[in-house]
Amino acid sequence: AEEGIEFVCNANIGVNVDINVLRANSDALVLSVGSTMPRDLPVPGRDGAGIHFAMEFLTANQKRLLMTRDGTLESAWDPNSFITAEGRSVVVIGGGDTGTDCIGTSMRHRCKSIVNFELMGKPPAQRAASNPWPEWPKVFGVDYGHAEVASVFGKDPREYGVVTTEFVLDDNKQVKAVTTMDAKLGPTGVEILDGTQRHW
Repeated sequence: AEEGIEFVCNANIGVNVDINVLRANSDALVLSVGSTMPRDLPVPGRDGAGIHFAMEFLTANQKRLLMTRDGTLESAWDPNSFITAEGRSVVVIGGGDTGTDCIGTSMRHRCKSIVNFELMGKPPAQRAASNPWPEWPKVFGVDYGHAEVASVFGKDPREYGVVTTEFVLDDNKQVKAVTTMDAKLGPTGVEILDGTQRHW
């Protein structure tokens, strides 16, 4: 408050707070959004056990850290609902900050191995002529999760131009493998490349 910032809780803009009142009473407004609504992957085997949405995995792990000094939980988090990557072969489908957070969290759990599927091809080391400033630079970069994997396992975890086509399940409906095809961005969108099926 001393710096002129006021946090207003339980404010639903357009419902119990009028946007025009905010504009009239503020020097600046910042719209910061994030989504906890996952985008599903409708492929065979998706209903198998051991497949989790990113925010389901990350939220449970974050709540696990919310303990008081005496070791009691600040939240109503159930320690038995914790999703662990310890000793597991992890596949992270998708990139960006959320994908990187899943990679980093899995590394802290001491996963056995990790791979990260990126739909798009590997970006160039430098800006392309079609990507001038002030556009967001579409260039290759290494985030903290990628660096951690490379440090421990000796290789960047990302596989580029990969589309997941199936989750392979065992007799107990537990995921045991992932089937993919290679892809590239063509004039009409993502194109699957024939003869490129792989099993992970």
